[in-house]
Amino acid sequence: MKNRIKKLRLERDVSQAELAEALKTSRQAISNYEKGLREPKIDTFVILADYLNVSATYLMGFDE
Repeated sequence: MKNRIKKLRLERDVSQAELAEALKTSRQAISNYEKGLREPKIDTFVILADYLNVSATYLMGFDE
């Protein structure tokens, strides 16, 4: 999961700060998600997947 968030964010040329603002969270939280130190709550996964235009199951690593 951690690699997918960062990969998708970079592909879309979105900064951690921009993503944090869209999710109404901190840049540090995004950094922790990307490093695998913390996992988003389910509702945050849904918002994140929608923002990055992928399915939540893809983001979680269940789908290719």
